Amino acid sequence: MTRTVALFAVIIAFATGCDARTDPEKLSGKWFLNSMSGEFSFYLGGAKEGHETISFTCNEFTFDIADVTGQRLGLSNPSFLHKVSGSFTCDATQNPKQITFLFNDRRVVGLYDLWGDTLLICVSEDGTTLPTKFVGGNLHSGRPRQAVMTFKRAQEKTA
Repeated sequence: MTRTVALFAVIIAFATGCDARTDPEKLSGKWFLNSMSGEFSFYLGGAKEGHETISFTCNEFTFDIADVTGQRLGLSNPSFLHKVSGSFTCDATQNPKQITFLFNDRRVVGLYDLWGDTLLICVSEDGTTLPTKFVGGNLHSGRPRQAVMTFKRAQEKTA
């Protein structure tokens, strides 16, 4: 009986996706921008889906923004125009979860959600106003505009 209960507990833990890693550990690696909603220029230059990446390592991040001119010219591998690097912290105790980016003497607060190979990040245009939900804003909303970015984890190449 005890063995059956223990086996059942183990099966439930695996079935519910029990993962003892911290969120920064789960974020580790390279992510491609899959989509973005909301319109504003937040150090994203000419951000366009598919070419921009964000990479996380320990408590550091790098956001690479592709050269829009190279994309317009049809280059298959555009050179990177802009790179933002700094540190980040996660607060998974909040609902929704919060993320803070520190770079170039700036502090940008936002929301994040992570499931499987999908990462969702929402930030406001001014970077200091914490969004309350994952919604891209517009010019006429009467509040700081927000952008919602969906990233997909880069697949590791096998040898």
